[in-house]
Amino acid sequence: MHMKTIIINNLKTNYLQSSSFQAHGCKVFLHGWQSQAQHLSSILLMTDNYIALDLPGFGGSEQPTHAWSLAQYVDFLYTFFQALNIEEPILVGHSFGGALALKYCSDYKDCQQAVLIAPAGIRKKGLKVSIYWVIAKIFKFLLKLSLIEVFRNQIRKMLYRLIDSRDYLESGSMKAIYQKVIRADLSQALAGIDIEVHLIWGRQDREYPLKYGLQMQALLEKSQLHVIDQAGHFPWLDQPKKFKQIFTKLISYDHQKFNSYSPK
Repeated sequence: MHMKTIIINNLKTNYLQSSSFQAHGCKVFLHGWQSQAQHLSSILLMTDNYIALDLPGFGGSEQPTHAWSLAQYVDFLYTFFQALNIEEPILVGHSFGGALALKYCSDYKDCQQAVLIAPAGIRKKGLKVSIYWVIAKIFKFLLKLSLIEVFRNQIRKMLYRLIDSRDYLESGSMKAIYQKVIRADLSQALAGIDIEVHLIWGRQDREYPLKYGLQMQALLEKSQLHVIDQAGHFPWLDQPKKFKQIFTKLISYDHQKFNSYSPK
């Protein structure tokens, strides 16, 4: 593989490119939050003709000058494809990268397939989120009090750990973007995606539980859900053999026979 650099939307963008790269039908890998293209290297070794991006703000790519939404990341991806003459790509995304892939497939109709690993995209709801907003409002008031100024950072860290928001805690200067991205709910957009989408999920995923995969499968017109036992949010690391067995079959089988395909 080769590391390359290009300017997209006035941002220096790094990406990995396979030595056998062909623009038409290439696989485009989109990493998760707090990650980069290199972190997907063990998956890249399973295939050929690919590009793996360092998305803006991650790895060696420059950070946007203002807080991007998921839609702006989609616009960036479209411009990137235009610059490299990429047509009919196969999108491979993990977590945040999976949400980006889903949003792209909803807005543009030029992809032939998507293989997504625990993609985000359905906004988390429930008791934990409700508790978060209550606690956040209380702490917002408390943090204004001079008496606890010295404990400000410790209190913030305690809050975000309490609600398992490690991504936000570790986002640094990307926090404003993170806040916008997690507000994106693609539930309605999923119904408009008419290409086949394969979802790969670790049964023990605690970052983005399997229930969201089941919801996505129900909302997507052409989808299949592949569950890997004894695996969490990074199934290619937790169960590399099982992941490879599933992944390589998905990106190599004849997608024209999708309706008759039955994963084992």
